[in-house]
Amino acid sequence: MKTTYNWTEDCYKGLEKTDPQYNRFYNIIKQLNETSDVAIARRLRTEMVLDWRDEYNVGVREIDSQHKKFFKMIQKMSDLHLKGGGRKGETAQLNQMLDELLNYTKFHFQTEEKLMERYAYPMIQHQKQEHAMILSELVRQIAAIRSARGSTAKLVYFLIQWFIKHTVYSDKDVGLFIMRQRKAQAFRFNLKGVAQNVKGFLNQPLTTGDVMNFLSQPVKLWGQ
Repeated sequence: MKTTYNWTEDCYKGLEKTDPQYNRFYNIIKQLNETSDVAIARRLRTEMVLDWRDEYNVGVREIDSQHKKFFKMIQKMSDLHLKGGGRKGETAQLNQMLDELLNYTKFHFQTEEKLMERYAYPMIQHQKQEHAMILSELVRQIAAIRSARGSTAKLVYFLIQWFIKHTVYSDKDVGLFIMRQRKAQAFRFNLKGVAQNVKGFLNQPLTTGDVMNFLSQPVKLWGQ
């Protein structure tokens, strides 16, 4: 069996505008569009290992913790599919998992975008465009599954492929930028504290011994 994805050439061309490295998503959607459900399900069983890897960490605690939770949700969805449950059916368990998946994806994207805004990430518009594209495809696939026209195998495959490629390529850059900004803020905060200590010291009546003791103390900056 092969589900219909209704992705036209216009849709493919549109990826150039929404994804700066659009071949990643172009290839995912193209595979889903051209490959049968059975072939995708076979790949899930034989080719894809759903284990968390250190390379998925981006270095920002808030993002990494949410990524790990999202990864567990993909694992649960994959387990449900491999057990044969909800392949087309409207089971209560499947519906609950689809609701949780969609809601958490929205929440996660909002979290990332707020962090990018707080630290003035220069590529934020590209990230927002990618998020919008991914969310739109997720909504479409969930609707197809609920109307018995979709495939949980293809949904899981899409989630795995998107998660790995988006995290390793796009989110890594975000994480590196935020870490640098936080280190710079911490460094400035420590310098401010040093300056305040110096100012307070100079405003006191001092002896020669006080001055020598103060100058002999090491300045403790961020990371020391």
